[in-house]
Amino acid sequence: MNQQKLINMSLSDIKPHVRSVSRNHLLSMWVKSPESFSFERYNLCVQNIAYYLSLKNQRTIYSHTVLQRHTHNPALAKISNSFANEIAQNPNESRFDLSLQQLFLDTCSIYSQQVYGHHLTQHSPMHSSITYFDSATNLFKANVYTMLGAHIAQESQAPLQLKQLFKGYEKQRATLTHQQWLTLKSFYDTQLNENGTQHFDDMRKSLENVLDDDAKKFQFFRGYEQYLALQNKFWQSLSDAVFTLAVA
Repeated sequence: MNQQKLINMSLSDIKPHVRSVSRNHLLSMWVKSPESFSFERYNLCVQNIAYYLSLKNQRTIYSHTVLQRHTHNPALAKISNSFANEIAQNPNESRFDLSLQQLFLDTCSIYSQQVYGHHLTQHSPMHSSITYFDSATNLFKANVYTMLGAHIAQESQAPLQLKQLFKGYEKQRATLTHQQWLTLKSFYDTQLNENGTQHFDDMRKSLENVLDDDAKKFQFFRGYEQYLALQNKFWQSLSDAVFTLAVA
């Protein structure tokens, strides 16, 4: 997207635009027919998604570090404070056993053992997943406006992708015991509450007084588009790997 098109974008363009990323082929197939996923494909899929989720707390810390250099700007100082509060409210992320990544894997393990009769097997992240992680990390350490663009792109993605994952499990509810279903549902209810639309809307509103000239808008929406491109590549690469996997 060229510079003028980025400058002409507005914050109201963000939410509808990201739906095409969240409704990627892999998640769409999971929603449509989760029963068609073999153990091998399910394991490859969730191990890479877990690695993808491991960036969540780190990117907030990276973003807050960038913002702390701009606290002389009242609007940016306000956003910095909200990031500091988010970090303080999620102390469990410093413990791997209580991190989003591990809690996600715990729910996947419940499903795997019940449906496939197998424990999840450790799987090194794909090269494309590592590339996504490293490239996204660089965006969250970039200049403040590029970082904010990447950050709100991620915020707008989270609830939509979580909902897609949960829809697939809903179709498989009958395969789980009552307690297993409650445990799985509790995880997604908690995450959707923490990453819901209100959280995204609050952040979008806080940016209204920040993007007050074309140079800032360009950097912001460039970061936004760059992050979406990384997301697209991550999901496409994972989809290709999952559906070309040779299954015994």
